[in-house]
Formats: sequence, C-alpha cells, structure tokens
Amino acid sequence: MVVVDNASTDGSPQMVRKKFPWVYLIENKSNLGFARGCNIGIRSVKARYYLLLNSDAATMGNALDVMVSFMDANPDIGASGGLILTEDGKTQPSTLVYPNYFNLLFSRASLLSKIPVFRWKMQELRKVPDEITDVPALAGGFLILRNEALQEIGLLDERFFIYLEDIDICRRLQKAGWRVVFNPNARILHSWGASSAKRRAQSFWWHHMSMFKYFQKHYPYLLPINLLLGFGLITHYSLWWLTNTITGWKSYRNNHSKDSPKS
Repeated sequence: MVVVDNASTDGSPQMVRKKFPWVYLIENKSNLGFARGCNIGIRSVKARYYLLLNSDAATMGNALDVMVSFMDANPDIGASGGLILTEDGKTQPSTLVYPNYFNLLFSRASLLSKIPVFRWKMQELRKVPDEITDVPALAGGFLILRNEALQEIGLLDERFFIYLEDIDICRRLQKAGWRVVFNPNARILHSWGASSAKRRAQSFWWHHMSMFKYFQKHYPYLLPINLLLGFGLITHYSLWWLTNTITGWKSYRNNHSKDSPKS
C-alpha cells in the first residue's frame, strides 16, 4: 500500500509511520492536488491494478478482493468502482455523468438545486444503479484502474488540481475502447466531505475552476461558449460565497447577542 501525503499539518505522516510501518509513505513538501498526488503514488510501484481511495474512506469487508477478482474476470474493463456509503448508512452518488452545458444546472453544487424541480433532476442524474452496470464515469474516491489501460491513455490529468479528474480519465478510457463499470458488491465507508469541509470555500473554488478546465479541454472549439461559462461559474461562486458569508455573519451576530449580558 502507498500513502501519498500532500503536506498535511495534522500529524498524519507521523501516525502512518507509527501505526502502519509497512506502508510506503510518500510525503510531498506542498499540496500538489489530488490528481498529481495519485500519479506520484501510481508511478512509485508496478502493479496490475491501482486503487484510488480517499483519505477519509475505509474499505468494508472483502471489497479489495471483490474488485480485483472482478477486474481479473473482465479484461476489457479499464476502470471500476463500488458502492460508497456515508457514516449514517446512506448511499453516496458514486456514478457520474459527463458534464454538459445543460446538466450543469442540475449539479449538486448548483444554487438552483434548492428548487424542488431542479433537485429532483439532480437526484435522477446522480442515481446509483442497484446492480453491475456500465456507466459514463465513477467517483475518484474509490476507483480501481487497470495498469494496461493507463499505459495506453496516460495517468490522471494534472491540470485538474482536484475534482473532474475522475470524469476526465473515465471519458478517456471509454474513448480508447475500455469499459467503465460500477460494481456495488464492493463497498467502502466514506466520511463525505470531511476533507473538503476543512477548506470549504477553497474547495468550492477548485471545483468551479476544474469544471471550466474540463470544458476547455473537451470542447475547445466552443471557446465563446466556454468563456461565457467561465463568467457564469465565477458569478455562481461569488453568489455562493456572498450567501454563505451573510448567513455566517447573521449566525455569529445572533449567537453573540444571546451571550451578551443584559443591562
């Protein structure tokens, strides 16, 4: 097992060295992002398969054996992922669709998702299959990749600091003729958002920038539309930031007014 630490400051490297001395620990001097961090780990070892697993996730039961056996039995599969469960037992969306100029309106990050009809459409797009199914893309937090396929298409695209690198590599795999398959028989437990919550505003910004880079990469001939999209993404982020700032300020003011001594 390889653990790539992106310059964390919470003592994670020390914990890994102490509790898991058999793990190959790579300590980056700065936060290089998810894609680049994963690529460093992949390049450090030679294997038939590479399993990408978030730092805030843990495999359940024989999930690793299930994934390896599944890949062995299906040599045409380039990437596979399993069922991701939250700590309260709910299913986390782990199958993804290719973003386009229309379905962005129904993304989980969209402010419009608070409107019932938009929220319903978002849930439909993110619905997880009940059985083994070929899908457009899978979440990078629990993703097994075949070495042979990576040798053909390359590793994760490091222009994506975080977010969208999973959809991008799945798209590239399918374009090269490899299957991308969801297998719910392999499961992990994921503290959803535990990592991004520490830097919520920064993570949201990275998500928006990765989305813009994704459209620039896959639809380069639509530059005018992409520039308009970029303006929309910046506007969306600004509205989100303003809304959360006002909400946080009101909460702070209310809490302090309650704590203030009355004359």
